Amino acid sequence: MNLRTRLSRSEGYRLLGMYDESILILEDIPPGKERWDSLVVEARYNTYRDAEVWELANAMSGLMCRRHPSSLKWRMNYVDGMIKLGETKEAIEALEEVKDRFANFAEYIFKLGKCQAILGNVEEAKKLVKRAIKKDAKYKLEFVEDSAFDGVWESF
Repeated sequence: MNLRTRLSRSEGYRLLGMYDESILILEDIPPGKERWDSLVVEARYNTYRDAEVWELANAMSGLMCRRHPSSLKWRMNYVDGMIKLGETKEAIEALEEVKDRFANFAEYIFKLGKCQAILGNVEEAKKLVKRAIKKDAKYKLEFVEDSAFDGVWESF
């Protein structure tokens, strides 16, 4: 079976919520270059994320961060996993590592604000969220809906 077929089957199982089957398809890839191809790592990440197996999802997103250091998407996936694992201080450190590349992106600013909110740094979270919303209004809805910001709301 070729890699494209395996990835398609894995994706199908994932979309059906059959996470074990999705991973088994990927585990069946013979050892070698294809087994850890970026498309396979991304498929693993997606399955682990959807299954809420954050340790393994974070291992995959961390690998993708190292492979693609200029990717904001993979850095945000990695930070999200850290937050889910309760490693908020480490998430901030992961954001600080790429500050020079992404500090002006609304998504980066918003995620940093979320981390600050989780840690109880309400005033800093407010400033960051306000900056993110100015850059991209879509974060207004995320701010309203994300329970991580409950403490910020209570401060008003």
